[in-house]
Amino acid sequence: MAFDGHPQIHDYLNYLKIEKRSSPHTIENYQRDLKAFHEFISTQPIKHWSDINSHLIRHFVASQHRQQNLSGSSIQRRLSAIRGLFNFLIRQQTLDYNPVAGIQAPKSAKKLPLPVDVDQMLQLLTLQPESWYAIRDLAMIELLYSSGMRLAELVSLDLDAIKLNDQSLRVTGKGNKTRVLPIGREACKALIKNLLEVSKVIK
Repeated sequence: MAFDGHPQIHDYLNYLKIEKRSSPHTIENYQRDLKAFHEFISTQPIKHWSDINSHLIRHFVASQHRQQNLSGSSIQRRLSAIRGLFNFLIRQQTLDYNPVAGIQAPKSAKKLPLPVDVDQMLQLLTLQPESWYAIRDLAMIELLYSSGMRLAELVSLDLDAIKLNDQSLRVTGKGNKTRVLPIGREACKALIKNLLEVSKVIK
């Protein structure tokens, strides 16, 4: 006879709804996650909740990652639902330990940012800024696009490091290494416009 944990899962979801006053969205997600977990453990040779150990939980995580192709964040949410269920069963004195404690989901692979194509960049650079913030932002974008500097280098850039006459600037990068980068004519124009706006704000 297959293990049947539906009554306890039903009680836990009611607990979330009535006592914890969890949102309908949270309850719906937990219901779906616990259904997936119950379908898994129903295929295992267990008879009681106490038969579920950390090894079985890790087996579930691996199956979700490999067979269901779920992301690390989705599996982590499922583990949160299951961990909450077991904590509930401990309070109900059905169990005396939580087999999910200390188990983490596998980390999702970091996705590389998509590059901006030439048309999108040209459209961005041809905008006509009106506010000071827009003028400042355009100057920053022009600098990044023109020089190829890193964002951290832009944030730490000093005004005296910019040489408009030479169309260049000096940045300090990783390992405190200093380098000189060329900047284009449009970047210089955007910088001058930004400096003029700053002087108006100061006055």
